[in-house]
Amino acid sequence: MISRLTGTVGDKSGQKLTIDVAGVGYEVTASLQLASRVNIGEQISCLIYTEIKDDAINLYGFNDQLEKHIFQLLLLVNGIGPKTAVEILSKVDRAELLKLIAGGNPQAIQSIKGIGKKLSERIIVELKDRVSDYALEKSAYDGVLQSQNSNGPRFEALEALIALGFSRRESEQAISRVAPSLTQTQDILRAALQAI
Repeated sequence: MISRLTGTVGDKSGQKLTIDVAGVGYEVTASLQLASRVNIGEQISCLIYTEIKDDAINLYGFNDQLEKHIFQLLLLVNGIGPKTAVEILSKVDRAELLKLIAGGNPQAIQSIKGIGKKLSERIIVELKDRVSDYALEKSAYDGVLQSQNSNGPRFEALEALIALGFSRRESEQAISRVAPSLTQTQDILRAALQAI
């Protein structure tokens, strides 16, 4: 599987990029955020999601790990394929999308062009708990919870937000807005995602 490409942008058409790496041109469907920051002839390094089908291998490119993680979470929803997932990411800020999912707000997701009522409700139902579970698993996998200060659910929620790709500062601010009555890591994390 290809997970990263570093090379020169050889061609660009909308969100389709050709990235030349050691004489080989890879066609990548880029997120809008990635496509808007590069020009033909520039050096680029981007994260890649590889989709393997019977008749094709498709590459999807992302600016950073958070963008790729959200894309992969969207793929878990029944009825969302890579093209739809990259479209959703191109139409809504990734932090805002996490906030909408964690907050259980299908109406706001439905306002994204191309997302109907049923799909927006399915996104909420299938991802609401997975967003916090995924963040916790990711932080544990990355080893960020091995710190000597790892004592308690607020710290675990903070590190999970950082593992998702949010800055320490914005993660700490979000955690500080969470009601003290919440004592479970997942509850704190869900509330913090809504506060970002």
